[in-house]
Amino acid sequence: MSEVYTAERLLVWDQPKGMRRYFSLHAGQHEIGEMFWPRWLSDEAVATVRGRSWRMRRLGFFRRNAEAVPVDGGPVARFEQRMRGDGPITIGEDRYDWQLRSVWRSEYALIDPNGMEVLHVRFRPGIFRQSAELRVPPWATEHRHLALLVAFVFYLASMRQQDTAAAAAAS
Repeated sequence: MSEVYTAERLLVWDQPKGMRRYFSLHAGQHEIGEMFWPRWLSDEAVATVRGRSWRMRRLGFFRRNAEAVPVDGGPVARFEQRMRGDGPITIGEDRYDWQLRSVWRSEYALIDPNGMEVLHVRFRPGIFRQSAELRVPPWATEHRHLALLVAFVFYLASMRQQDTAAAAAAS
């Protein structure tokens, strides 16, 4: 998929093979990252974007919070989920707001401290394979935490999609 908009940049997380917990991140025709879950029934994932790697996992008794710890050192990202599933993401002193944008929990937005949208995530429907589009406004393409945020917000959205599917299957 080669789509570059004049107003924003499109990134796509795609699951090449259904039933495998592996995703590749594409910017146009170029693969710029990957995310995989080393163990099948685990919430812990490993993501690499533009040469930087993080381990991501859920925290707490109800597994509502999450963190992304860099493999090679650097700032840690933390997410504290509110009742609706949204909440703040902190990276060092920087604080972002992770927001649900649709009733069906298929669209999310990441808002910076100035109220500007840094990322917009939309899951694409699929039967056996997941994919998601991330839209990055032009001003955010050089954001210092962009690689970490691209990986972490996809992890959070994937975990939310997994929780929603599990709840639907249990009812």
